[in-house]
Amino acid sequence: MCPFVSKTHFCISPNWDNPTPYHISSLCPCSTGTVLTDQLLLFPPHSYRTREEIQEVRSKSDPIMLLKDRMVNSNLASVEELKEIDVEVRKEIEDAAQFATADPEPPLEELGYHIYSSDPPFEVRGANQWIKFKSVS
Repeated sequence: MCPFVSKTHFCISPNWDNPTPYHISSLCPCSTGTVLTDQLLLFPPHSYRTREEIQEVRSKSDPIMLLKDRMVNSNLASVEELKEIDVEVRKEIEDAAQFATADPEPPLEELGYHIYSSDPPFEVRGANQWIKFKSVS
């Protein structure tokens, strides 16, 4: 087990008789932007990293890139097969994003639905303190 995982496991499964707060700090290079602002910062003209630095970090620590390299080097998949998978994944993501943006907002009454697997012994309160929502499974 990697040291980070074992330390994290130690911190999140404390001795309940003596709970202690923990702080976990790790150094992780940001190789790809996760939100639009990160994307704008990672690529010129707003970049604080060079393209070479981004490519170097991706090639050494990006788990998806490392898995692809290992699969190709071990003859588990060809580059063409991995490109096909990338195309399928991108299409699935685009379809999901389009569905999410095109889907209408649910009515306010349904805000508390499906929060619990069975009806809780209390009511789920919504944004308006005078409206109480019951959890519907």
